[in-house]
Amino acid sequence: MEKIKNKKIAFITPIYLPANLFGSGIFIKELAEEFAKKKHNVSIITSNALTIRFWHDPIFGKSIKQKYDVINNVKIFRLPCNQFISDICFVLTQYLGFLLPTRFKNKLKIFYSGPFLVGLKKFLQKKQFDIIHCSPFPMNINNQTLKICKNLKKKPKLIITPFCHFGVNGYKNPELKHLLESVDRIHSISNIEKNDICKIFHLDSKKVHTIPLFLKLTELNEQENLIENIRVFKKKYKLNNRKIILFAGNKGKMKGTIDVLHTVHQLYQKDPSYILITIGNTNPEWERQKKYIDNNCLIDFDYISCPEKEIIFGACDLFCMPSISESFGLVYLEAWHKKKPVIGADIPPVKELIGNANGGLLVKFGDINQLQQTIEKLIQDKNLSEELGKNGYKALISRYNLDANLNKYFDLFFS
Repeated sequence: MEKIKNKKIAFITPIYLPANLFGSGIFIKELAEEFAKKKHNVSIITSNALTIRFWHDPIFGKSIKQKYDVINNVKIFRLPCNQFISDICFVLTQYLGFLLPTRFKNKLKIFYSGPFLVGLKKFLQKKQFDIIHCSPFPMNINNQTLKICKNLKKKPKLIITPFCHFGVNGYKNPELKHLLESVDRIHSISNIEKNDICKIFHLDSKKVHTIPLFLKLTELNEQENLIENIRVFKKKYKLNNRKIILFAGNKGKMKGTIDVLHTVHQLYQKDPSYILITIGNTNPEWERQKKYIDNNCLIDFDYISCPEKEIIFGACDLFCMPSISESFGLVYLEAWHKKKPVIGADIPPVKELIGNANGGLLVKFGDINQLQQTIEKLIQDKNLSEELGKNGYKALISRYNLDANLNKYFDLFFS
C-alpha cells in the first residue's frame, strides 16, 4: 500500500471513553487508533456525557469533567450537551405530535435523539479537518455536523456510518434521506444494510461502500493461563457442572434480554443446572423483571474489564442475543473467538452474519418457546455446538478481523 499524506481526521460520535461504548463506539475507537498509528492527526469529538441520560437530563445523568484528553495518540475533545434542545423536541413530539405536520415531527425526532453539541461549529471552523467521519444514526450529531460542514470554507470529506437497525422504525425516518444524499461516502457494515439503505432512501448503490466490522485479534487473550482463569472463575461462582448461557450487551427488551432471562428461568425450573450470565448496562425494566426469577439461575454483571469479559466468554456453553435492534453484532465475533456457538434473531443483518458463517442458530424475535428449544438443542448436541463454534472462528479469522479489512478502510477514507 502506497504511503498516504498525513491527514487531519475527526471522528464525531455521541459518547466516548471513559463512558461504556456500544458497538459503534468500539468501531470508531479501533479505527481512530489505527489511523493514529499511521501518523495521521486524529481527533474524537464527542459529548461530555458519561451516561446517555446526560444528553437529556443534567440532574440525574452523569457527565465527564475533563474537556480534553489523549488516549493511544488520539485526541479527545468533549463538548457540552444542550439538553434544552433535545428535551423541547421530545416534549413537542411526544405530547403535541398529533398537531404537527408529519415532516416537521420527523425532523424533531432527529433533534430529540440527541446529543446537541455546544460549540461544534466554532470548533470545526477552527480545526479545519481534511476528513470528518460521523456515526451512528439516528443521532442528531449527524444532522448538526452536516449543516456545519456545508458552510465551512474548507470543505472536508464527509463520511457517515449509519449503523441502521431497520427493525426499528426510527431508522426509516424519511428526514434522514437528505443526510445520506449530502455526504461524500456512506459506509455500510453489511450487504443487507447497503441494500436497505439504497431501497428505502432511493440512493445510488455506488455511493455506499460495504466493509464489515472487525475484532482486533492482537488485543484478545491468547495467553496460556486463560484456561486457568476460566477454572478460577467457575470455582468462584460455583459454575462447575452448570449449563452456562451468556448474554452481553444493553439489557433492553429490543436486544432480547428479557426473553433470554425468562427462557433460562423456565429451563432452570426443569433443570437446575441451567444458569444465565449477563454483562452490560442495566435499566429499570431489567431490574423489575429480575424480581420474577430465581436468583440461583442468574449472575448479573454491569461493566467489566475486557480481560474479565474474555474469561466469561471462554467459560460459557453458548452465547445468546436474539436482538431485533442489530445492524451487525460485534459480540457474536467475541463468542466466535472462543469457538462458542451463538443464537441470534432471525432478522436480515444477523442472518447475513451468522448464516453466512454457519456459526450459530436463528430464532424468531420474541418467540420464547423457539428460543428455549434452540438453547436446549445446542446444550444437548455437543457435536453441533462444537461445529458451529469452529465455523464462527473460521469466519472471524478469514473475514472479520482487523488485518483482513484495514486496507479497505484506508481506501474508504483516503482514496
